[in-house]
Amino acid sequence: MTRIRISHLLRPVLVVVCAVVTFAACLAMTPGSQAAGTSGWQSVGGETYWYRDGQPVCSELIAVDGEKYWLESDCTLARSKEIYDPASDA
Repeated sequence: MTRIRISHLLRPVLVVVCAVVTFAACLAMTPGSQAAGTSGWQSVGGETYWYRDGQPVCSELIAVDGEKYWLESDCTLARSKEIYDPASDA
């Protein structure tokens, strides 16, 4: 008679569960799209993004409440960076 340990049966199940949880966490850390119509600042995975109609805004100078912000090509908020604003020639 062969004995089968329960831990040997659970190992593949735990591997699959860990893979699914890791995949879900990675999805949550990317800007992706938000609910349709969502606009404004969102923090995702430690980065700050500006959403317009559910989509992150990239490579654009935006004005929010009288302040101007540059959004990088990866849609993250630029920090400690000088940019030229042709509208104000500054």
